[in-house]
Amino acid sequence: MRAWIVVLGLALANGALAQETDGEPLEREDDGYAAMADESDAELEPAPPQPVTVEATPPVTVPEPQPEPEPTTGPAERVDAPEAGTTLELKIGAQVFGEYAVELLQEEIGGESVYHQFQLGRVWLWTEFAIAGARGRVLFEGARAANEGALVGVAGDSLVARFREAWAGYRAWDAIELRGGIVPALTAPTLTGLWGLRPVARTATRRFDLLDAADLGATLTGTLPRGFGVLGVGVYNGEGYEARERNRGKNIEAFAKIRPLAMIEGAEPLTLVLSYVDGSAGAGTAETDRLVGAVGWDCERFGAGAAVTWIRGFVDDGAREGLLAEGWARANPWRGLLVGARYTWLDQDRDADDVRRHELTATVGYRVYGVVAAFAAVDGRFGGDGVDVLDPTYDRWRVRLVVEGRFEAPFDIRLGETEGGAEDR
Repeated sequence: MRAWIVVLGLALANGALAQETDGEPLEREDDGYAAMADESDAELEPAPPQPVTVEATPPVTVPEPQPEPEPTTGPAERVDAPEAGTTLELKIGAQVFGEYAVELLQEEIGGESVYHQFQLGRVWLWTEFAIAGARGRVLFEGARAANEGALVGVAGDSLVARFREAWAGYRAWDAIELRGGIVPALTAPTLTGLWGLRPVARTATRRFDLLDAADLGATLTGTLPRGFGVLGVGVYNGEGYEARERNRGKNIEAFAKIRPLAMIEGAEPLTLVLSYVDGSAGAGTAETDRLVGAVGWDCERFGAGAAVTWIRGFVDDGAREGLLAEGWARANPWRGLLVGARYTWLDQDRDADDVRRHELTATVGYRVYGVVAAFAAVDGRFGGDGVDVLDPTYDRWRVRLVVEGRFEAPFDIRLGETEGGAEDR
C-alpha cells in the first residue's frame, strides 16, 4: 500500500515540471548560470573610482615690507643725460702758388725772343663756418691794383687784397642750399675741379674769360639722392666779381652735374656736366651766352675728360659766335707723383678766316703731404694767320717751374655748455 502512494507522488511531480517547460524537461546546471550572472553583472556595474592625487601647492611667500630709504641731506642728483651743445664748425685756410717762366717767342720783339719773369698766380686766405644749417665763407685774394695796360693803379699797381667770395647761406634737409652775396658760380669751379691741376694751368673757359668764377648774386642748389649729382640755378649781376655791372641785365645760369653710374661700385667717378648761361656785358648789353657740355672721370688717382662750349658774344661783340673744345688727363701713379696734360682748341669767330688757336700744356710734379707741391711744365701756343694779325706775339713756347703751398685747418667749438658740461636748471 505504501509503495503505491510513493509511485503516485512521483508521477504528480513529473507532470508539474513538464507543464512549466512546455513539455520539455528542464535541466539546471548551477555552475553555468552562476558564470552568466557574473558576466552580466560585470557589464552593468560601473568601474570602481580611481584614486585622485592632489599635489600640494607651495606656500605663498609674502615679501616683507622694506623700510623707506632715509632722506639725504642734499638735493637729489640728476639722472637724465645732459643735452648736447650746438657745434660751430670753423675752417681757415690758405693757398699760394707762384712760378718762374722762360718764354721763347716765335717772333722777335725789339730784337729779343727770350723773356723770363716771376709771377704770382694766386694768394688766397679764407675762413668759413657752419652751425646747424647756416653756413658762410669769406675768401680774400691778392691781385694787381690794375689790369695789364691800365694807366692808373694803387701805389703804382701794387698787389692788393680783394674779396673773391663773401656769402652766407642755409642748407636744409642736407639737400637744398641757398647762398647770397659774392657767391662762386656753378659751372667754372666744377670744370676746374675736374681738371684738378689748377696751379699748373687754368681751364680754357677761364683762360679766355668765357665764364666767371664768382659774381654778386645768389645760387640755389639741390643735391640728388644716393650721390647722383647736383642741380642748381644762379642769378648774378654779370661782369664777374672783378668789375662793376655796366648794364641792367642779369646773368642767369642753369647747371646740372650728374653721376649716372653712382649706384655701380667702381663707376662712381663718371661725371656729366651740362650748363647754360644767359648773360650780357658792357654798357651796350652785348650778349654773352654760353652752352657748356662736359664728360669726365673724376677720382684722386686718375682723371680725364673733355668739354665743349658754344659761344655767343666774345670780346664785347654780342653778335660773334665761336666754339671752344678742351681735353685733359691727369694721374697720380705713385705716392705724391703727379703728371698731367691738356689741349685747347678755340675758334673765336665762326665767320672769320683762320682765327683758330691751339694750346698745349704738359706737366710733371710731386706733392708732399698735400701741403707743398712743385711742378715743371711746358706750354706751346700756335695760331692761324688771322691770329698772328691780331696778336703777333701769340705763338710761343714756355718752360715753367711752379711751386704751391696750401693748408686748411678745421675747428669744432661746442656752444651752450657750462663748465660742468650741462646747464643748471
